Parts: sequence; C-alpha cells; structure tokens
Amino acid sequence: MSAQAGPLICCRKVKLVEHLAGTLKGRVVIVIGGTGGIGSAVCVELGLAGATVVAAGRSPAPEPEHWKRLSKEIPEGRLTYEATDVTDAGTCRTLMDIVVARHGGLDAVLDCSNIMMAGLSGRFSDVDPGKFADFLALKPG
Repeated sequence: MSAQAGPLICCRKVKLVEHLAGTLKGRVVIVIGGTGGIGSAVCVELGLAGATVVAAGRSPAPEPEHWKRLSKEIPEGRLTYEATDVTDAGTCRTLMDIVVARHGGLDAVLDCSNIMMAGLSGRFSDVDPGKFADFLALKPG
C-alpha cells in the first residue's frame, strides 16, 4: 500500500461519511494541498458528503496514479484539480475566480497544505516569534 492510500482508509475508520452523508450536497469546497495525504482524505470525505471538491496544489498536475485512485473515491466526477501557488495572492485570487465561474460559487476553503519554513522546528520556546508571523502570512485566509 502506498503512503498516499493510507489516509483514505484511515478516515473511513472514524465513520465521517455516515455522519456527514448528504449534508454538503451542492456545496463547493477548495482543498489547498488536496492531493497530499491528509488533503486527499479530506477531499474524499467532502466528496462523499455531497460537496463538489476542487483540490489545489503547487504541482502543475497531480501524480496520475494517485489522481486516478482519488477520482474513483469521489462519486459523479465532483473532483477537479487546479495548480495554485498559495504564497502568491494573485494566483489565489485566480483560483477563486476560476472556481466561482465554473461552479457558480464557493462555500469554503480548507488548508491542508504542508508549507514549512526554516526556523520553525525544534522546541517551541526556542523559535523566534517573528517566524510564526511569517509562516502565518503564507497561509491563505
């Protein structure tokens, strides 16, 4: 089993699908980092709950085999991918515009990206507080 497949199975064990079933029908959600481990699991759960899901990531295209598996998990083709650099406000605005034009609206943006900066690892008390501000400035919304 690949590392990418694990989170999809893990989420099923907590039965989120039964809890959310149908509650997101007609909703449109962008998942930043939507092809990563956690992001993929979030996309699947949202899709199974009825949402139209736009996975966004920094790669020009998702890894083909992983995308094929992910697309099979979400019914009725309600999954698309958009390449997006979340560190660039203009690219983020373009993403929002594309999603609204294509789907008629946008209900939520979830950040499952794995952005990491030098200087943020180690003991919390040893990290420069200014680094946290820089890190949070990278996060959309």
